[in-house]
Amino acid sequence: AALGVVVEVAEALEAAHILTDETGAPRHVVHRDVSPHNIMITRQGRVLLLDFGIARATDRLAQTRVGVVKGKASYMAPEQALGTELSPRTDLFSLGIVLWEMLAMRRLFHAASEPETLELVVAARIPAIREINPAVPRGVSELLHGMLAQQPDDRPPAAAVVSRRAQALIDEHFTAEQAGAMARAYLVDPTQRGLQNKVSDISSENELPDNEAPTIATPAPSMDNDQTVAGGLTADAVR
Repeated sequence: AALGVVVEVAEALEAAHILTDETGAPRHVVHRDVSPHNIMITRQGRVLLLDFGIARATDRLAQTRVGVVKGKASYMAPEQALGTELSPRTDLFSLGIVLWEMLAMRRLFHAASEPETLELVVAARIPAIREINPAVPRGVSELLHGMLAQQPDDRPPAAAVVSRRAQALIDEHFTAEQAGAMARAYLVDPTQRGLQNKVSDISSENELPDNEAPTIATPAPSMDNDQTVAGGLTADAVR
């Protein structure tokens, strides 16, 4: 279930990461806000990555200054929390947090205040997922902890690599029917998770046609210390 979500979100990230301008030069887009709040599922079972409102491209007229931190604190990569240079691998760390939380059924980085949460992110001390959930296959654990490496160079080289590896693990451990049913249960029905979480609202900026409208946003942990900039495109808009 969790891997099915990762496959589709990673595919959407790859589509954004490899965008080029009219001359064919890469735009170096980084989403910077990959979190459960921005992952939704349609009634047809499609997983969508929403809200590119704070995405960064090198050719934007208004460049984001180094040292300016944007995104949800609990879902940042260490380099993002430090306000240093970002890359597509920044998004992979954030997707790794989402995957870790789906498998562990609890928050990874969360403290009483935003500065304390950012300190946890920068330290990037990741509890071994198999110690929390022994049912997680070893291959899944290896992919997950690779995505959550503190140093960007130690993470997978591209979202496409994450997508392919996650799909291979699904093929190895689950039938397509099992993976699809579990993903729908996780994303559509919060009661399946046993978490006392609020649900993200679907903003009017992210509305889809009636036949593709998400039935509900991904259940989102408390956002007391998570601030973001609103906006949005669906990932399909950049495919």
